Amino acid sequence: YTNYLLDILSVRYVFIPLREKVNDDDLFFFQNKERVYYVNQLNKISYLHKIDIGTKDLVVYENYGYRPHMYATAEKETIYKDLRRSQQDKICDHCESKVLDYDVRYEFVSPTQYKFTIKDAKEPFYFNFSESFHSDWKIRIGSFNWWDVLLSKNYFLSDENHLRNDAGLSSFYIEPEQVCKVYSCKINKVGGYDIEGTLYFAPQSYMYLGLIVSGSTLVLVIGYLVFVLGDSIYGKRKNK
Repeated sequence: YTNYLLDILSVRYVFIPLREKVNDDDLFFFQNKERVYYVNQLNKISYLHKIDIGTKDLVVYENYGYRPHMYATAEKETIYKDLRRSQQDKICDHCESKVLDYDVRYEFVSPTQYKFTIKDAKEPFYFNFSESFHSDWKIRIGSFNWWDVLLSKNYFLSDENHLRNDAGLSSFYIEPEQVCKVYSCKINKVGGYDIEGTLYFAPQSYMYLGLIVSGSTLVLVIGYLVFVLGDSIYGKRKNK
């Protein structure tokens, strides 16, 4: 299942580093294997493809099956089978299959926030995020404001829908019909739901609040010092 694990972790490239004999933490020294051994072993792996990126000594392999940072599956993600729609499934549209082709598009806003859109969602699905599971990663459907995170009780999807898959990553279970009864979605012409949302690391809102409080306090202190200093200088001039 190593190939599925690499795919789910969004590992696109595998590098064989150069031998650093003068380096105390040399990989090959502690593994008691020569560098050529690892190169030969990776050459035997069918899902890794050796590529030339213009470096003579650095060996690079590409994993063609890597997953994007965010994507959807009909089942909870697993390292034991590939949940993507096969070419045969695409040809046989009438065949029963637990796979789907939801187009997940996302935009990086910051390390703690991503925007995403899913078009024409009809069936329940798992929204997968290829970073280590942390319970503070939340999904907001509809418009997002970090300030509302602190004020609204049910601002995000329920924590019960946030699951750890067997790769140790995050999977969010979403039922479009139920979710869109509570949050803002668009129903398209063919009866599917166009979902726009935000994946957010909730503690970041408290950091923003702390920065505002700290900044406001600093401004007040500086303003007070300027006032006191100005008043003192004015008083001395007046006494003269």
